[in-house]
Amino acid sequence: MPMESILKKLEARIEEFVRAHEAATERVAELEGRVAELEAQLAQSSAATERLRGLEEQRDDLAQRLGKVLETIDSALSTSSSETS
Repeated sequence: MPMESILKKLEARIEEFVRAHEAATERVAELEGRVAELEAQLAQSSAATERLRGLEEQRDDLAQRLGKVLETIDSALSTSSSETS
């Protein structure tokens, strides 16, 4: 009888470990899915950051070109106004 009791306890513990292992395996699968989602978000964020950098460069280039145009207009207006005076 004592041997049978020990075997039943051992069997119960094994079943408990099996359930814990199954739960842990499910959790690992959930976490792997979440990691994949986060990696996808990170990739999108990186692409958006690259796009933003490109747009900022374009903005800076346009600002420089606009500055040159305004200088040319100011220069032309100054010359025109000195000729009429």
